[in-house]
Amino acid sequence: MIFFESDLQFQFSDPDWQIKKYDTHRYFKILSSAGLKGIDFLGIYQSKQVVFFEVKNYHTNQPNTIPKYLIVEDMPAFIEKIIGKVEDTLTAISVIRQYLQRQWWYPVILKIHSFLPSFLIRSKDWYFWHQVQEMIDGGTKFIFILWLEIDISLTSNSSLEALSTSIQPVLEKALKAYPIKVIISNMHQPIFNQSLQVTKKQD
Repeated sequence: MIFFESDLQFQFSDPDWQIKKYDTHRYFKILSSAGLKGIDFLGIYQSKQVVFFEVKNYHTNQPNTIPKYLIVEDMPAFIEKIIGKVEDTLTAISVIRQYLQRQWWYPVILKIHSFLPSFLIRSKDWYFWHQVQEMIDGGTKFIFILWLEIDISLTSNSSLEALSTSIQPVLEKALKAYPIKVIISNMHQPIFNQSLQVTKKQD
């Protein structure tokens, strides 16, 4: 599965991942009209862990034409925006579950889905949202990945690592009410190396 976001290409391996590009999903389009924001990708890794992805790419071919990466210039506003997206996405997941529960077929299919071929069920949109809510309700710790790319011409690898180190505890503290693990990642500090490849989008 290949998705594009912020001039980056995200390639998720099919066996390991179920992925929704949430900010283009039909549910998000409805919920965003009510003021809810959303993360970029929502995934289930190896059928057992929910993973949120928010992508911020500050790479540019003309670095002198933009301010130095806005994270440093206004860190509180940046953090607040990220937190809002995570919390709104969690709210949306709950709303989607309520919507599904109002459908006449939902309780019926839940009773029989274990008898159906797994490949058939795994491909269904409703089942994805059902799994996500079940894992979160069950207290399974989920991962929030802030994929943060910063132009190397604006900073050094060491300062990028320092920036990541400073952002991570702030996000975890702000989101401590949820069973969440925050990870800052990028092409220099990749995660899920065996099942996720991230590259610059080719024109």
